[in-house]
Amino acid sequence: MAALHAHRAVLNRHETSLLDLLDAAVSAGTAVELLAKACVAAVEPALLAASSPGRGSPETQSILRLRGHRGRVGDSSAVRDVSTVFARQAVALAAELHAEITISPRELTLLFDVRNAAVHLGRVQDDLLLEAVVDMARFAEQALAALGQDSDGFWTPHVGTW
Repeated sequence: MAALHAHRAVLNRHETSLLDLLDAAVSAGTAVELLAKACVAAVEPALLAASSPGRGSPETQSILRLRGHRGRVGDSSAVRDVSTVFARQAVALAAELHAEITISPRELTLLFDVRNAAVHLGRVQDDLLLEAVVDMARFAEQALAALGQDSDGFWTPHVGTW
């Protein structure tokens, strides 16, 4: 899914319609978030569990789901029961866990600001979007190295995903 979002960000960055540019902004941020969380999960999935508001400790259900516990048979709430850390937190954790990731959450501030403006305000600025997509690509290369994955396979469009 991270590869699909990365492809969309790169391809739609060159479009002219507002919807395509908004899609590129959202996809750039989503690709980074998914890759960062994959890097964290590769070490310990429970590290992705978000803390409970006001309680400070991660939710038990989130930890169980992230560790692979499926819950009761027929339980359809598995996706709703998972609360994970925010994207910036995931990037910080990934950088702490993997020496290959040298880009910091601070360096990705522009990327997340561009994504958030698209999501929350329906706005995108073309020159900032270009910077965000470049930052996404740089982070993707570092995350893929941390995961031991081939970057050519990530960046090559796959038949059927479009």
